[in-house]
Amino acid sequence: MSSSALRCAVQLDIPDVLYKHGKPMHLSDLSTELFLIIDPSKISFLPNLMRFLVHSGILEQHDHDYYSLTPSSRFLVKDKQFNLRSLMLFAHDPSIQKT
Repeated sequence: MSSSALRCAVQLDIPDVLYKHGKPMHLSDLSTELFLIIDPSKISFLPNLMRFLVHSGILEQHDHDYYSLTPSSRFLVKDKQFNLRSLMLFAHDPSIQKT
């Protein structure tokens, strides 16, 4: 389940949004940024995804509902010169995992 959550976060560009923000980002601000990407009927699931990513060590939570990247999750930012984003998406693709 954690690989599915990670894949979902990367496909939604959550690491990129948090990185570009430059400091811990409030969940409501993140929701606003992702509103054009996520179906509005599914935006209510974002807090659950964020809590799971924190619990998995992929994100850090600060104060109440403020999130930032961990040092290792910075490798998922697509604008970084050295990133593992494509490799992670490939390795966690459902069609690849079935083989």
